[in-house]
Amino acid sequence: MKFALVLVVGIAAFVSLAVRAFAHAEVESCQPPINATLDSLPDVIVCTTSESMNAKRSTLSVYDSAGERVDRDNSQVDFNDTERRTISVSLDRSKARPGVYTVKWRTLSADDGDEAYGEFKLTVRR
Repeated sequence: MKFALVLVVGIAAFVSLAVRAFAHAEVESCQPPINATLDSLPDVIVCTTSESMNAKRSTLSVYDSAGERVDRDNSQVDFNDTERRTISVSLDRSKARPGVYTVKWRTLSADDGDEAYGEFKLTVRR
């Protein structure tokens, strides 16, 4: 019985480590919310990832429907977040127009060095 318990705990630990080894720092949520429709372009976009990020290799960037960049090129991981799971970028509101904006993200996991990337849309009504 004791052997079976040790075996089960060992397998659970192995599976836990294996899952963590294949994880990526994926964007889980943002403010404003992913795929939101907004009345105006926000001053900043803040996103939270599924695991810690390498601050030097993780970015957010925002493009309008013409492909022009509308962020201030100041994407940064929040060092006040001890887990390094929060990233933000400021937007240049002088470039704000109604339409669809694309938020592109790229992260490098601080845990295992794996890169992840993706994008989502924000729609501005006015």
